[in-house]
Amino acid sequence: MERIKRRDFIKQAASGVGSVLLAQSLSSNVSLAQTSSDMSRVVVVKHPDSTDGIKTINSVNVQAMMDESIKQLTNKSSIFEAWASILPNFKEEHIIAIKVNTITPTHCTHPEVVNAVVTGLTTAGVNENNVIVYDRINSELTACGYKYNAGDKGVRYFGTDEKGWGYEQDKSMDILGQKIALSRIITRCDHLINIPVLRVHLDQYGVTLSLKNHYGSIDNPQSLHDNFAEACAILNSQKDIKDKTRLVIIDALFGCWGSNPTMFVQDFAPNSLIVSKDSVAADYIGTKMLNEERARHNQSQRRVPLLEKAAQMGPGTNDPQKIELRTVELTG
Repeated sequence: MERIKRRDFIKQAASGVGSVLLAQSLSSNVSLAQTSSDMSRVVVVKHPDSTDGIKTINSVNVQAMMDESIKQLTNKSSIFEAWASILPNFKEEHIIAIKVNTITPTHCTHPEVVNAVVTGLTTAGVNENNVIVYDRINSELTACGYKYNAGDKGVRYFGTDEKGWGYEQDKSMDILGQKIALSRIITRCDHLINIPVLRVHLDQYGVTLSLKNHYGSIDNPQSLHDNFAEACAILNSQKDIKDKTRLVIIDALFGCWGSNPTMFVQDFAPNSLIVSKDSVAADYIGTKMLNEERARHNQSQRRVPLLEKAAQMGPGTNDPQKIELRTVELTG
């Protein structure tokens, strides 16, 4: 496998989004090559005008970013084919669950990103009402701009606290001696899409990305904080999470590198999406993006032992030699 050692731009035509530049970035030791069976592809799509750098998001550009990322990830030329390939053995009655991060309105998964995913899913033939966008509780979702809907029309937006859902207490699992129950939204869905935010956390955790995002899918996350790396790795190795996860999309339109250590706030704008089928590889690239921003502010690098633990248990890889990174820069 030939590895690229210099910055190499390849111009491609892209319908409706101006020019596309495909390049290596973020790390000189991440491979850029055709994916083989033992490689995990991660696509980072950037658009300088996806946000104003402060607060406002351009939903048209976000949709273009999402469309291009899925085509690059799957090597499909059409949006329909790309999204259809994301959902193996799809049936009309299948439920697609989308896990977002709405723990704080100051930095949450942006509805514009979720809307772009839903557009792709419906293009591939998914019924809107078979899509459930969820987090812990209804009030957190609505505080972050999601419109509550548990009805039989349209995309459903509700928390695990929704009546008739809750946690699978009868099927609780043992994680390091703690009884943990998964959200019934996960146990009842057929396909799972994880859309976390790009955020540093306390030193104990390092970052909040896709793996930690599932602490919002269980009933007692506080009990798993003491031995976080191993506990979170075990959680993400559970069949209902590992075997159902089809896609990880790290919402990096804005990020939190840690300018205010007491609050999770958007403090820089990468104007990016990080997309992969491999949660560990996606988090590896997300961690590098955060650490590069921290370096620009002369801050210490975040260590994330969780990545190594998770790689050992099977949800994905943190080995840069096994990660194929595609960085796509959209303009226009």
